[in-house]
Amino acid sequence: MLVTIVSVAVATSVDNEIEHLLDYVRQSDVVFIRNGTEHKASAAAEHMQKKRQHFKDQIRTAEDFIRLTATKSLLSNQPYLVRTRDGNTEECSTWLQNELNRFRKSKK
Repeated sequence: MLVTIVSVAVATSVDNEIEHLLDYVRQSDVVFIRNGTEHKASAAAEHMQKKRQHFKDQIRTAEDFIRLTATKSLLSNQPYLVRTRDGNTEECSTWLQNELNRFRKSKK
């Protein structure tokens, strides 16, 4: 019984982290670059959600979510990028991992 309760708590925590990351993407003001094409935040979040469903059996942690849905294109193998308002570009996976770290620290 205790193992089941702990497993449910861990799953809930992971789901909360992933939902936070998806909300963070949706509400961001960055430009997402996928396969060389720019996308709005809402489209990027929708794309990540579709990939989440595709990889649902492999996603056990928020890091798995980032690695499988926000790192690179399955078609071209090109990394996903984000461009911030100030014009800086970074890999989407790094951008999301930084937010995940911040979110976890805020929960302590």
